Amino acid sequence: MFKWNSQNSERWVRFLFATVIVLFPFQYWFAKCVTEPYPALLLPGFEGGVFNAAGEVSIEPADVSITFLGGKKQVISLRSLFADAPSSQFQVMAYYALHPKPGGVPPANLWSNARWKRVILWRLFSGFTQGKIRRQYWSGPEPATIEWVRGRMKDLFPRQTVERVDVIWYTEIYSKHNHWKITQRSPGPRVEIKL
Repeated sequence: MFKWNSQNSERWVRFLFATVIVLFPFQYWFAKCVTEPYPALLLPGFEGGVFNAAGEVSIEPADVSITFLGGKKQVISLRSLFADAPSSQFQVMAYYALHPKPGGVPPANLWSNARWKRVILWRLFSGFTQGKIRRQYWSGPEPATIEWVRGRMKDLFPRQTVERVDVIWYTEIYSKHNHWKITQRSPGPRVEIKL
C-alpha cells in the first residue's frame, strides 16, 4: 500500500516540475510548426505587427445583405447575425463558416493516398485535420451552416420570408496619420446563401 509522506510529496513536485519544463519546448515547437495547441500551458503571445510600413492597419469586416421575398433588401452586421456568439469569437466563427478560402475544394488525397494514414489522422487528430481543411479549403457553405443561417433569419425576421443572404467581405485600411479613420474600403469575396 502506498503511504503519502513529505518525501513522496517532494518527488511528485520535482516530477511535475520536470514534466512541465520538458513540455514547454515541445509546445513551442508544436505551435510554430503545426498549430496552436489546445489546451495550452500558457496564453497565446498576442503578436503585434498589424501595422504595415505606411503605419496603416488592415482589417476584414463583413456586411450581411438580406433579400426578402418581393425584392426588399436590408443590411445587418455580422454581430447581429452572430448575436448569441461570444463577442471575442464571432468574427473568427464567421470567417471559418462564411468566407471563401484560396485553396478551393480540398483534393481527395489531401493527407495521403494510403488509407491507413488518413484513418489515423482523422481518428487521432480530427480537430487538427478539420481545422486545417477549414483554414485552407472551401467548397461553399456547409449544409449545417445554411440551416443555421435559415434559423437565424427566422429568429431575426419572424414575419418576413428571406429568399437570400449575401455575406459581403471588405478590406478596410485605417491610417494612424488620418486619426484612425478609414482611408480605403475595397470589396472582397462574397458568399451567397439561397434559402
